Amino acid sequence: MTYPLARWIGAGAGLTAAALVLAGVGALGLLAVLRIRTAQDANELAQGHPDLPPIIRIWLNMAHITHIPS
Repeated sequence: MTYPLARWIGAGAGLTAAALVLAGVGALGLLAVLRIRTAQDANELAQGHPDLPPIIRIWLNMAHITHIPS
């Protein structure tokens, strides 16, 4: 989706405008992720792994990490 958008905007309005629009698209995506993701998920993950050192569980809660690969 972003490649055709970048090409279209870049050809019509210039590369600076294309970069700014794509930065805006990325920022909107980031805001959507932060809004959807809940701190409760990270809390459940940290509590679900009692073998983790306390500092790692604190970091998981702060970073809102919701998945630890096995």
